[in-house]
Amino acid sequence: MRGLTLFATIALATSASFTSVSVASDDVRDLCVSQGDKTKFLDYIEKNQPGAPLAIASRGLEVPEALLTSALPKTAAVGVKANPEITTQIWKSIDAWGADTDIGMVFSPSDQHAFVFPKHRVPLLQEGAKEGYLDMVANGDGGVHAHVQLKNISYIYATNLKSKDGKWQTQGITFFGPDGHAVIGVFASIKSKVISDAAVKGFEKTWAILSGLPQACE
Repeated sequence: MRGLTLFATIALATSASFTSVSVASDDVRDLCVSQGDKTKFLDYIEKNQPGAPLAIASRGLEVPEALLTSALPKTAAVGVKANPEITTQIWKSIDAWGADTDIGMVFSPSDQHAFVFPKHRVPLLQEGAKEGYLDMVANGDGGVHAHVQLKNISYIYATNLKSKDGKWQTQGITFFGPDGHAVIGVFASIKSKVISDAAVKGFEKTWAILSGLPQACE
């Protein structure tokens, strides 16, 4: 029953995300922050829960989370404009974190809602997915079942957000739709909670891959 409940919740969250994302990849918004907005965004983050997941500031500012993420310095965020090949490459790197690795997951339809799974196994790529999709399943067949439409993933960012005192940090990989809203976030740590040491090590490897690709807003 637990697996069915998780599946129903994820299906609701992901379908809501895709319902709001109906534009073709050629129509992707340019989600790179202006200099004026960059100052405003960074000031807001500094004053409101620095180190917390960016979805919180995104809702407060009423801007797409990808646009907000583009304001961060390279020490806090690296990211790319995605295509099906890059999206598959990055998810394969998350897959390599390990089937038994605990992670946190956040589904955030239109950046206005949040479905949070504080501790869950890594969703692993499945063979036989329909062309244009990634299929993932976690924890054997008893966890999350996810179906990602590749043409509707347009930005991917890794974020390493430190608290003001530097004692904790939020580390995650987030996949965004063409409107700049988050589709799914996979987290190694959220604020003061480290999900697992294996996830932190995996996050560092995926960060390195993303940082080595042409950056979204350069």
